[in-house]
Amino acid sequence: MFRDRALELQIADIYQQLGAITVRTNLRLAGQQLDVYAELTTADGFLTRVGIDCKNYASPVGVNETNKSAQKLSLLRQTGRIDIGVLVSTAGFTAEASSAADELGVKTRTFADLLRQVADFTTYLTKAIAKYEQTEIYQKGLYRKLRCLSESGEDLGMVDDHVPQWLASGGRFLTLLGDYGTGKTTFAERLF
Repeated sequence: MFRDRALELQIADIYQQLGAITVRTNLRLAGQQLDVYAELTTADGFLTRVGIDCKNYASPVGVNETNKSAQKLSLLRQTGRIDIGVLVSTAGFTAEASSAADELGVKTRTFADLLRQVADFTTYLTKAIAKYEQTEIYQKGLYRKLRCLSESGEDLGMVDDHVPQWLASGGRFLTLLGDYGTGKTTFAERLF
């Protein structure tokens, strides 16, 4: 998903979008390395200093790795260098790891949790899914898969299989062409 430095930069960007007045990455503070440091002004006008350690792992972060980072953040908090310590992971934390961080006064968040603070589309997407599930095509199972061709005429297989693979591989712009009634809109609604 991310290279480690890319994750740090993404998290720094999220904190900037959340209104941080200062954001720095890869910072040494009191002899400790922080992936991200942010200063935010709270609603009542007080400055809050946040120290963030980023974990870019394929599976949930375990208790040993969490303890190392949480102890560092807790020490920075106890010495008055930061006000809040946060661990951010791309894959979440085990239950034991979350408990260990909590005991040290450090918050755990997933990257997705942070991203939702900037733009939460959960309600919108939930309503869109419910609306689609109310359609006659969905309820009566009338949807039919279509074959798709490349610009050069090469058979790419079923559009329902090809397009998600293409998007996952970094595809950015898709044009669906077909005669009236071939299912372009129906496919787009189902994909959405």
